[in-house]
Amino acid sequence: MSSKSTRRSTDYRRKKRRFSENRHSKDKTLEPVAVDVTSASSKKLCFDSYSYQSNSNEICFYCGSKAELKEKVLFGLVSEFCIDCNSYAMQSTFKSSPVFESSNHDYEINTRITYAMRTLGIGLRGIKTSCSVMDLPPLVSQKFYDRILNNVKPASFIVVVASMNKAVKEEITASETNEICVSGDGTWKTRGHTSRIGVCSIIGDITGKVIDVEVLSSYCKGCDRWKSLKYGTAYQEWKKSHEPYCV
Repeated sequence: MSSKSTRRSTDYRRKKRRFSENRHSKDKTLEPVAVDVTSASSKKLCFDSYSYQSNSNEICFYCGSKAELKEKVLFGLVSEFCIDCNSYAMQSTFKSSPVFESSNHDYEINTRITYAMRTLGIGLRGIKTSCSVMDLPPLVSQKFYDRILNNVKPASFIVVVASMNKAVKEEITASETNEICVSGDGTWKTRGHTSRIGVCSIIGDITGKVIDVEVLSSYCKGCDRWKSLKYGTAYQEWKKSHEPYCV
């Protein structure tokens, strides 16, 4: 073994190569690079709609003096802002979300987040946890949350029926006959065959779209609530209205 290979295997280290300049440093030309650097900080992001509304309300429209923007009331995730002009003694208010006039004057943002979270299988407690993590105000109370669900349910049912009717027509058109071929599929809430809630769906053979769906459950919360109160006029009225939906 040579002495050079011996040195490499022990304490031999290559010397660091010194910088011997390049063509730019030799020419000594330092030109600025025209690059539009945009900060990713949330405090520096510009939202056009909010910026326009905020900037236009900094000065009073009537007297030209400076106005003050205050947050007045909170309705879940909705804020009501008040523009106060001290010199003109006038107030102007606006809200951060539109209102559904056909659903007991519920605000759109509160309804949308409730529907989105329910689509993901998250309830009121999960919504509150998510809002707290995002540093947002708590959504709504249990009573208001139930009211939103009662409004969302019939609207969702209308959309589901319309979508499945459209899927049936497409399947008939693709099959060129009313005697279409379908396949069935099912799923459960939990693993195994011990779940109390299951879903069965019928799927078109050609289009692959769902043309019918049914949710079945061996547990009824309404029946469980009334099992110890099986007497009186109130129970009889509830039973009569509940029987078509529960077997």
